Amino acid sequence: MKKSVLYTIIGIVVVVAVVVIALAVGRKNTPPTLTYLSPANNAVFPSDTTSVTLRWSATDPDKKDTVKFDVYFKEGSEPSETDKVATDITTDSYTVNVEPGKEYYWYVVAKDRKNSVKGDVQKFSVEQVVETFPEETPEATFEEEQVFPSF
Repeated sequence: MKKSVLYTIIGIVVVVAVVVIALAVGRKNTPPTLTYLSPANNAVFPSDTTSVTLRWSATDPDKKDTVKFDVYFKEGSEPSETDKVATDITTDSYTVNVEPGKEYYWYVVAKDRKNSVKGDVQKFSVEQVVETFPEETPEATFEEEQVFPSF
């Protein structure tokens, strides 16, 4: 009798262990959500702008997940994998230097421990510097230049 009780206990332990492992393995990890805050897509900054702060927000319903970000940024065309300017940052912003008369493209990848989400490519530009010249005053005509003595 002792053997059958022991086998029953071992059988129950094995079943419980299998169920626990199955639940842990089968638990779905939800990817983070990513929302861009600024600059707005196609924003135009004044020509005296020297830096722009890219801002976004992200949430992850899995409480144990820490969300990290990779930032991609490029002047003139959409960034590729080689245009990563920040890796695994935990802040929700990144400041880039810019120059007048240029277009810039950027996107963010939000990552948790199992998933990643790539945001859409965004674009902004900085206005070209417009040189202004002082207005020229018209030259005086001969009659205006004559000085007559006053008595």
